[in-house]
Amino acid sequence: MSAMQREIAEHPEIGCLHVENYGALRPISVQYWRSVADLERFARSSRWSHLPAWQSFNRLIRDTWRAGRLAHETYRVRAGERERCTATCP
Repeated sequence: MSAMQREIAEHPEIGCLHVENYGALRPISVQYWRSVADLERFARSSRWSHLPAWQSFNRLIRDTWRAGRLAHETYRVRAGERERCTATCP
């Protein structure tokens, strides 16, 4: 995950605006994207690290969930209707 986060930080054209990480035992990463289209393009593109990492993870856990579990949630927020960030946000 850290390599993927470095990648999106080094390539703003991907469309991720900001990342906040929380927790150690059950880590959570909150990411702010320019658009759902940018997020989906990144997630499905073989150009970036997410797709190969996701494919590798799925092969690893194919027969068991002992390797861990990931969950993804996406929320669409209309322009001007977001809460104020407590961290440094754009």
